[in-house]
Amino acid sequence: MFVVIFMGKKNVWYPNPLSFLSFCILQDGKISGFHNWLRLYLEEKAGNLDYRGYIKPRGNNEANTNNNDQLLTIQFIWNGVEKSVGSSFIGTSPEFELAIYTLCFLVGEEENDITLAMGEDTFEVAIKCYRMARDKVGTSFPEIKSHYD
Repeated sequence: MFVVIFMGKKNVWYPNPLSFLSFCILQDGKISGFHNWLRLYLEEKAGNLDYRGYIKPRGNNEANTNNNDQLLTIQFIWNGVEKSVGSSFIGTSPEFELAIYTLCFLVGEEENDITLAMGEDTFEVAIKCYRMARDKVGTSFPEIKSHYD
């Protein structure tokens, strides 16, 4: 299986779908992508990323964010460019992410509303799946709608 990402007039081929999960690009002075926690960790460890904190889901002040949450909306600066809002699974396996994105892509729509029970927490999440050429994944990522303890 090959994933093709089109960036302007250049074609970039990723030889396996796991490499797609850590995809990010600077485009028009903005960060696009960058939803994989492992890539975030490695970039922070290398000194390229400055983590600025998390953002609670809108309209829900009851949920407490703690050290065992596995889905966060975060802010960071990467190579001098700020990403003010980005959601990411935290501490999950790349295989889990690939499975949930593939499932939503194959049986879902562009926005797939799902409920995830992760440990002691429950999340209402929209899994965004943008297609290319009708049958290829353009990008896929989580967007947290609400979080319950």
